[in-house]
Amino acid sequence: MKKRILSLLLTLCLVCSLLPINALAAVPLSYTIPGTNYRVFYDITENNTVIFKTLSREFEGSFDIPEQIDGKVVTEIYDSAFYNCSKLTHITIPNTVTNIGPNAFENCTSLTSISIPNSVTSVGRGLLKNCSNLTSVDYSLSLPSIIDEAFSGCTQLTKITGIDSVTSIAGEAFRGCTSLTSFVVPESVASIGFYAFKGCNNLSNITIPRATTTISFSSFEDCTQLTIYGYKGSYAETYATKEKISFKEIGTKPE
Repeated sequence: MKKRILSLLLTLCLVCSLLPINALAAVPLSYTIPGTNYRVFYDITENNTVIFKTLSREFEGSFDIPEQIDGKVVTEIYDSAFYNCSKLTHITIPNTVTNIGPNAFENCTSLTSISIPNSVTSVGRGLLKNCSNLTSVDYSLSLPSIIDEAFSGCTQLTKITGIDSVTSIAGEAFRGCTSLTSFVVPESVASIGFYAFKGCNNLSNITIPRATTTISFSSFEDCTQLTIYGYKGSYAETYATKEKISFKEIGTKPE
């Protein structure tokens, strides 16, 4: 029996010796922001770059994610990194960051502005979900889509720029954006996903281009004041007729 236990222990030690060091770390690394009691938590990857894990939820004011931590470049913002940082008012992301995980800024209810560099090539769903004080966003990212739930619940959002080259608007992207009154779908967009504008009850007009050939039956659910502007004979007209939404030809829209 003793020999069997010893054999198991030796096997376990051998397995542990083969694991990378960061796989054995139980707690992420951290530091205290100078002059405050707030902490930043991070991990170091196998490539010797930094994953920004999280910020103290009690943090107040504006925060700039550093380009480097411990002399290593910050390349990733982890899932839910700023989730429920309800007193965060502004955040700047350095152009070293290429990946932002899901729900990274969800429920940052005091956030009024955010600077996202075009170095970002991968973003998880729910990027700015329920950021209810955000009024405008520049989405000039190297991404083909406005991602799922990107601005869902951003009830003060009235303006979004930098979307001219996107090819799709994903599900629930603008769900519940009750301050949106007008929206122009970029000429490059081929599809609009389910519940994309659901509950945008002040959205009175949306312009849909010829390129858009797929629109979910629920894309404009509960948009009670909506008129779709599009080209005669386009899919936008077919869709509006099918879903019993008011349709007007492009060219008749008042300036």
